[in-house]
Amino acid sequence: MMNKKKWALLSGLILLIVSMVLMGVPAMAATTGVTTVGGTIPLVISNVQVTGITTNSATITWDTNGNANSQVVYNGTPSPLSSALVMHHSVTLTGLSPNTTYNCVVQSTITNFMTASANITFKTLPAAVPPVVITVSGFPLCSNSAILTGLLTDLGSASSVQVYFQWGKTTSYGNETTHQTAKYPQIFCAVINNLTSPGTYHFRAVAVSSGGTDYGQDMKFNINTTTITLTSKPNPSVFGQSVTFTAKVTPSTATGNVTFYDGNSILGSGKLSSGQATYSTSSLSVYGSPHSITAVYNGDANDSCSTSKVVVQIVNNKTKTLTSLLSSVNPSDFGQSVKFTASVTPKTATGSITFYDGNTSLGSANLSGGSASISTTKLTIGYHNITAVYSGDTTYAGSTSNVVLQKVKGKTACTWPTKPNPSNYGQTCTFKVQLGVQSPGTGNPTGTVTFHDGSKTIGTGSLGNDGFAQFSISSLSKGTHSITATYNGDNNFNGCTSNTFSQVIK
Repeated sequence: MMNKKKWALLSGLILLIVSMVLMGVPAMAATTGVTTVGGTIPLVISNVQVTGITTNSATITWDTNGNANSQVVYNGTPSPLSSALVMHHSVTLTGLSPNTTYNCVVQSTITNFMTASANITFKTLPAAVPPVVITVSGFPLCSNSAILTGLLTDLGSASSVQVYFQWGKTTSYGNETTHQTAKYPQIFCAVINNLTSPGTYHFRAVAVSSGGTDYGQDMKFNINTTTITLTSKPNPSVFGQSVTFTAKVTPSTATGNVTFYDGNSILGSGKLSSGQATYSTSSLSVYGSPHSITAVYNGDANDSCSTSKVVVQIVNNKTKTLTSLLSSVNPSDFGQSVKFTASVTPKTATGSITFYDGNTSLGSANLSGGSASISTTKLTIGYHNITAVYSGDTTYAGSTSNVVLQKVKGKTACTWPTKPNPSNYGQTCTFKVQLGVQSPGTGNPTGTVTFHDGSKTIGTGSLGNDGFAQFSISSLSKGTHSITATYNGDNNFNGCTSNTFSQVIK
């Protein structure tokens, strides 16, 4: 049996445990080496910082108010989860992209129990680049000069730089242009005028900034002295005649273009082929003074440009001409062949004549002995304004003839649709004829038809819109009468006479 002293100790221990439970003091027990924490105190993250930022890495540190693990999620990518439970955390991110903004979430967890997180943003440094990127190009000009063009494509971290060109017979250079201030992006250029002798020259662009000096790539070209000669053909020429200008450049290996000038005005250009370029024009005007023609070779990567001596091109006015036109038959019948003949004065003129019916071409013919002609059977009924146009040649100016008003008349036919035969003496006889059109034309024949008994006229009848004309008579004597009808024609249609039929009067 337990004595009183042992019961007192046991009762006191039970009372202590009950009191601790009622006061909320956590109970701690060791199970399989894992420490569990109970209670209501939250896990808090503080003092979040980013240090050691480079182009591709950064370190993030933070503190927690209790031992916890460490992890960073950056732009959606989680870092490895640390296994150590600490209060001072540090995670280094690697493999980042230069000049990139990262949105990060730092988070810590008390194992299997409580998690806390915080946000932070940082940007990696730009990638290491030269202070500037600069290129150079160019070509030679006249008189041992050259034009250079530089392109500034990157300023690095500088807001602006000083740029200039260097050049020399070797890569030691030794000459330079005046410095210019340039900003990105910018094209800058300079004309180098003191290239004292032909040969190979080296060029480069230079940029100076707070980050240092950057040199563009070496560019070189051979500057060969060239000569250019110019000829024209024909010279003198006449107004409207095509003139060809030929430029020859030495050495013949030169490439590129030649520009042709009339005084200070550009006429056009031609591309060199085996050292020769041509340009043709027929638009040189007739001046009181001649044309001063020059040819300028524009140079290439190895050859300097050059200018020819002046060629004086004389342009004379063409000799005036006079063109006249005749028709072989006027008026003519529809379908009848009509010959139109044009004559040009002076008779020494050459070239061709084009014949027109209004604005419609009837055809062309070459001049021979100062004249040309065509024939046609295709003129329609009515009036036609016929002209002849001389196109001119290298000596004579063109001209237009007088207008020939060509009249073309249609053909008609007079027939008897009915014949009142025989009839009795004293009975009225009505003679009716029909006028037909044998060719296309405008309108219907108009006018009158005359009726004959043999050689004797016995009366007339007017044509109606239906093409019929008639005449009635009751005074014909007994016997047989030879009756004919004659259409007298009008402005557009020719006349015609019917066949004869015998009218018997009993």
